[in-house]
Amino acid sequence: MRTAILCLPLAAFAAAQDKTDKSETIAEKVAATVARGVDEKIASHLDRAMQQVKRSTWNGGSSYGRGSSALYRGDWDAAAKAFEDAAKKKDSRSEGAMYWRAWALHKGGKKDEALAALAELNRQYPGGRWAGDAKALDVEVRQSSGQPVPPEALADEEIKIYALNGLVNTDPGRALPMLEKIVRGSGSPRMRERALFVLAQIHAPEAQAALGRVARGQDANPDLQLAAVRYLGQSRDKEVVDVLNEVYNGTSDPAIKRQILSALSRHKQKDRLMELAKSEKDPDLRRAAVEELARTNDAKALIELARAEKDSKVKRDIVRELSRMKSKEAADYLLEVLNQ
Repeated sequence: MRTAILCLPLAAFAAAQDKTDKSETIAEKVAATVARGVDEKIASHLDRAMQQVKRSTWNGGSSYGRGSSALYRGDWDAAAKAFEDAAKKKDSRSEGAMYWRAWALHKGGKKDEALAALAELNRQYPGGRWAGDAKALDVEVRQSSGQPVPPEALADEEIKIYALNGLVNTDPGRALPMLEKIVRGSGSPRMRERALFVLAQIHAPEAQAALGRVARGQDANPDLQLAAVRYLGQSRDKEVVDVLNEVYNGTSDPAIKRQILSALSRHKQKDRLMELAKSEKDPDLRRAAVEELARTNDAKALIELARAEKDSKVKRDIVRELSRMKSKEAADYLLEVLNQ
């Protein structure tokens, strides 16, 4: 395979930027050259695993994503089933899936099943990240009649959302404590996320501080924390970079760390991304840091990483990113790799 690559003109590297469904790209061949010595079947499994990481469990095609969509539609039975499937995966989102399954059962009028689901959540994750939300929901379920939520309740929620928007425009000072109260409450995911979104639109130090508290995981479940990190990352305020770095250092949630890496790329934090691409212990997150660094089109930094990288799998990804760049430095390094 190496001989075949060397016969191709340098201009072919540019053509390799385009993805095809029919054949392996030169980018993949070059990356495979770096990882030579790795069994072909293992390399194939690694590729598939990497694609799974890129899609991640946060996308709408996952069980968790389908459950979230069903909640927004008010399809409680479908939501409960999707979150039940998500909880069985026993991954970083299983605890949240168990909570939302209980919430969907409650809203669907299945009081006994909701209480049983909350009891199971408490048994499997005593003192977990969703413990506060689960306790509040348990009280709400026990106080409720157990009947399905009437359409009027959803209409009231819609009115509240409109009212929140209007209050922010006329009196943001009064809106701020109300928004924080809703975010910390046990209302519907749509209402809480909408309140968080509105909070993110208030360009005031107090609002940014409140958003930072949610991003740090204070009085917030992991879903809201992730959303807060995303909103902070979209801010043009350079001061949010310090908050993002603080959250990155203080969390073990890979989804939140990936979101922060994306935000750091958006804020052109090349040095920080370079540091994380070198020091992050999780290989998947190191790959994510490499991908975000590649978005800054800094070929020199990627080449430096490639030369120092000891893990052939991570190095393979670095070379893959370099092969997609239209850069003389990148092309020179690729030729260097091929001639090794």
